[in-house]
This record gives sequence, C-alpha cells and structure tokens, in this order.
Amino acid sequence: MFYFFFLFNIFSDSKSSPKVVSQHVIDEILIPVLKIIYHYFQHEIKIERRPEIYKELEDRECIYSRTRRQFLQAKYFCLNLPITDEIPPFIFSLDKDFYEYKEFFLQIGTQSEPHAMLYGDILRKLSKVCDQDYLNSNELCKSLKAMECFFKYLSTSSTINSQTKLPGTNI
Repeated sequence: MFYFFFLFNIFSDSKSSPKVVSQHVIDEILIPVLKIIYHYFQHEIKIERRPEIYKELEDRECIYSRTRRQFLQAKYFCLNLPITDEIPPFIFSLDKDFYEYKEFFLQIGTQSEPHAMLYGDILRKLSKVCDQDYLNSNELCKSLKAMECFFKYLSTSSTINSQTKLPGTNI
C-alpha cells in the first residue's frame, strides 16, 4: 500500500513543477512490487488455471528490463545470459532480482540458456536489413556482437547438429 501512495504522490501532481525522479528511485519502488506480482503468478495461481493464464502472458510485455528501462515479452529474455551478452532490442538477461521466479518465466517463453542459434537468429534478422539498405554503425556493432556470441556459444554447445556444425569440421 505504501508503494501505491508513494507513486501516486510522485506522479499525480501535474500542476506543480515537474518532479525529477532518478531511475534508481524508480527501481527501488518498482522491483519489490514486481516481485510480489511475479510471486503471485508463480505460486498463488491455482495449478489448473496456470496453462491458460501463462498462455495469455506469452504475448504480453510483463517482464521488466533494467537495461532497457521498459517491460518486454518473455521471449526477449534469457535466464543465464551474462549482461555483457545482451543485444538490445533482440535479447536481454533476466535481472538477478527475478531469478527466484524463473519457473514462471520459463513457462511464459523465457529462454533457459543462451545458445548459438539464438544469436544466429539475430544475425538473420539483421541480414534482412541488408536486403534493403546498408547497415548503420549501430547495426554493424550489433552484428559483430551477435557473431562474437554465436561463436562463443557454438564452442560451448553440447548439441552440434547439421544446423550448427561449421563447414569443414568433423565433430
């Protein structure tokens, strides 16, 4: 209840001068509230209702990204992805504060582990831009990062198949 009144006081008084609230203060308020909500979805919903509710949440922007400062769909998150391997707007690491709700996030579409084809898909999406125009510097940086991560996770992958096998290798 305290959070509601605090947020209400911060954002409701539009007649006075605009109040500047740091992102840190917003996170200090938002993260505990989200943890209560995520706890509810993971533990309090009746088991027989979970598939229906989780299915509905798959396409909703319900997971908060601190790096992006916005809510995104679960499919854009990966549980065990180091923050250094994030490639916005394609893939994000799950905030450490939310790890205790990983079972819920997995049910609504979060990736469990980073893998090479996750980055291969990003490269595919970026290559579609090349069909229409040259990549700008930001897109080039994202492509380089995606290639770096692709090979990083390809070398650690335990499932090498015809899609992930490099030409000329006999693994």
